[in-house]
Amino acid sequence: MKKMLFVQNVRMTPQKPNKKSEKKRKKLRRKVFKFLFQGIEALWMLVQIVQYVLQIFN
Repeated sequence: MKKMLFVQNVRMTPQKPNKKSEKKRKKLRRKVFKFLFQGIEALWMLVQIVQYVLQIFN
């Protein structure tokens, strides 16, 4: 029981935030959102092109 309580107490202590990992996480998040936005924009352009082509043939 004492070991279990000790482990729980150690986990409860607040850890100092790692600045480097926070910066990496922010950069990664920016890249993911950038690629996601570019993908959505590309899909939108593709939809516009398909609509234009369908209008020509109709």
